[in-house]
Amino acid sequence: MTTSVTPSVCIVGAGSMGIVTGYHLGLAGASVTFLVRPHRQAQSSRPRCSTPMTTTA
Repeated sequence: MTTSVTPSVCIVGAGSMGIVTGYHLGLAGASVTFLVRPHRQAQSSRPRCSTPMTTTA
């Protein structure tokens, strides 16, 4: 009998390495939670670009 368990991971910090690690763990199927400072949460929840990106053909 095989049981499938989804791993739960808590990443402390949302710096470049924390975000990349969490992203890849999420792609692999893990449930990822980030523990971040309050001001960092506000920074990461707002849009990064003020104008939409466009592509030319």
